[in-house]
Amino acid sequence: MQSHTSRSVFGILLLLALAPIHESGAAPAAVPGAMSYQGVLLDDLGAPQTGPVDLVVRIYDQAAGGTLLYKQEFLGTALADG
Repeated sequence: MQSHTSRSVFGILLLLALAPIHESGAAPAAVPGAMSYQGVLLDDLGAPQTGPVDLVVRIYDQAAGGTLLYKQEFLGTALADG
């Protein structure tokens, strides 16, 4: 089971990955059919998690207090060294 810290780290990494898209000021392009991502999930002691974990990706229109635009669950995602 994921810890709150792991979910927060993943969320922060996702926001950082999407920030250049939002900050560019360019008109949005067509919605892509796929999005790549990467990250490291750590336990409460900072050790990389292993084994299957359930991940939930949520995309909001703002960093805080925004409206949920997209949500997808990835159940049983395999991890190796975080």
